[in-house]
Amino acid sequence: MKSLLNSSLLYLIKQILWQAPVDVISAVGFKGLFLLFQISSIWIMISWVSGNMLPAVKGIIQLNDSSYVYLAVGWLLLIAASASSLLSRWLALRGVGKLEQYVGDRAGGSVILVSDYRNLTKVMLGVIDAIVPFVFITCVLVAWIIVQPGLIFPIVMLVILVGFLFRKGIVFSAEKFENKGEKVKPEEYLGSTQHKSFKQILMVSQYISLVVYALIATGIVGVLVIIDSLGSLHTIGLLPVATAIALLQFKSFISLLVRLGAYVDSVLKVSEVLKNA
Repeated sequence: MKSLLNSSLLYLIKQILWQAPVDVISAVGFKGLFLLFQISSIWIMISWVSGNMLPAVKGIIQLNDSSYVYLAVGWLLLIAASASSLLSRWLALRGVGKLEQYVGDRAGGSVILVSDYRNLTKVMLGVIDAIVPFVFITCVLVAWIIVQPGLIFPIVMLVILVGFLFRKGIVFSAEKFENKGEKVKPEEYLGSTQHKSFKQILMVSQYISLVVYALIATGIVGVLVIIDSLGSLHTIGLLPVATAIALLQFKSFISLLVRLGAYVDSVLKVSEVLKNA
């Protein structure tokens, strides 16, 4: 597992960046636009409902706060977000396709199975999807440190804790996805060990989400309580909102974590084949 995090996965990330830099960068860019359009749309709609439109938006459109034009703008932004997400996935798949072709050219024969190609695609898509949330979360943490320098130690400890949990989560996921039961006949499947194991696999991401979200949410509330007790809560502006949004982005990491645990064997195999080719 240490090899996966420190060598094999990083090696494959470098390979896809080398084989398809434009596709990967464009996919990440459109993923960022998806997040930006989505947040902007929701913010505009909430502002319209509250009857107090955002000054920046009102300055551009120059209509009263109750105008339905703002709702139309929010609607268009949601559609733009969906289109950006679609383009991001299409570009990511094209980039992964170039990596697959590179693997096929280097591997030769039947060393790499069809399932390995599929698992490689799932993992690399998870990596690309996690880049924007990673950058966004990093920016939020840096903003906290700038606004409240005294939080640097708790934030560093939080990052270390999340990194530790990420590694443990991959191990937990890999253990759950490991095939422990023998194949059974259809009439014997219901109630069998294999059946129960499959149900547990479907719950893996929920278990991990519960632990990660609970710890991070507790940390956020604790930090806000400390800042409030110091009488400086007013200096952090929209950071709590940005932090809440950042918290929601952890879903991408949880998805990646589960995929790494499930497809670790394919990642290690592809990486070794490329290195030895």
